[in-house]
Amino acid sequence: VLRGTTPERDAVAVLRLRGSDAVPLGKTNMDEAAFGATNDNPHFGRCRNPHRLEFTPGGSSGGSAAAVAAGLAAAALGSDTLGSVRIPASYCGCAGFKPTRGSIPTAGLIPLSASLDEIGVLARSVGDCAAVFEAIRDAGSGTVGARPRTLERARVGVVTGLEVAPEIAAAIARTAAALGASACILADCDLAGIDLARVRRAGLLIAEAEGARVHARLLSDPASGISRSLREALGYGAAQAPERIAQARAVLHEARQGLDALFASVDLLLLPTTPQTAFAFTSPAPSNQADFTAFANAGGMPALSLAAGLSSEGLPLGVQLVAARGADALVLEAGRACEDVLGFFPPPMIAV
Repeated sequence: VLRGTTPERDAVAVLRLRGSDAVPLGKTNMDEAAFGATNDNPHFGRCRNPHRLEFTPGGSSGGSAAAVAAGLAAAALGSDTLGSVRIPASYCGCAGFKPTRGSIPTAGLIPLSASLDEIGVLARSVGDCAAVFEAIRDAGSGTVGARPRTLERARVGVVTGLEVAPEIAAAIARTAAALGASACILADCDLAGIDLARVRRAGLLIAEAEGARVHARLLSDPASGISRSLREALGYGAAQAPERIAQARAVLHEARQGLDALFASVDLLLLPTTPQTAFAFTSPAPSNQADFTAFANAGGMPALSLAAGLSSEGLPLGVQLVAARGADALVLEAGRACEDVLGFFPPPMIAV
């Protein structure tokens, strides 16, 4: 739809990167309209996972994650509506950071869902994520220093009761041990009061409805060129009654209140980024991919995915750290501490 279109100006985040002497290398592939889970784009082709070329890099910012993991770029930007930065980071074995809501200006971003969209950062390391975030964040956003920056005695809730593959559970255990070695206080944490799948479904409905408004002109034009799958998804959102959208917003509000109460007793949450590793393009996309990520968008909270090993199939295992709004520095510090212990997991094509 936008093939050949040249923006009249840079997005604010890109302007700030240029102002920090970063060199933009180009655009990366993504799911159509940032709405998807495979990065199999009907207009620009399939983006592949550098670890296993027949597997998805995740979506919607899969091209950004694949470029970073393959060593084509030191860092990349992406949008995160329900996990679209963190899921590709998990599948490709790099770091992916979604900051506190509003800390990175979205001016110049073509939105999907104004209620949930955030600009995020993908990089080979957590430290590189932090450096890019520092360059593009709003200095007056209050997202740095609002919580203690030291990890010592930080209370980490290790989320229990989640259905995940054994290798992902083992990655969580390794990450918890790394945090314990940094003098964090570890305790099991039950999210039974927050229905993660329900939050994801509510967020998806809102994204479909808001995306339909953003792309109303394209939806109304049969010759616009958007794919059938996107037209159906956004058309579904456009057809929803206001009462149903209000109910979905109430679900997100309830989740945010529950999370605020939870963060009164813990400083960080540790949980998997996704219930599974990357899947083959020939397999159907799991409907639960964003179950463990969407709640951070609902709460406007900073969340970081980092690599914690490889599966027996050679696919990256991602774990996630989440904190209260404003505690971006704590999340990044915790991620660096984990990375120092866990190491890095480049794809075979660039492993040295």
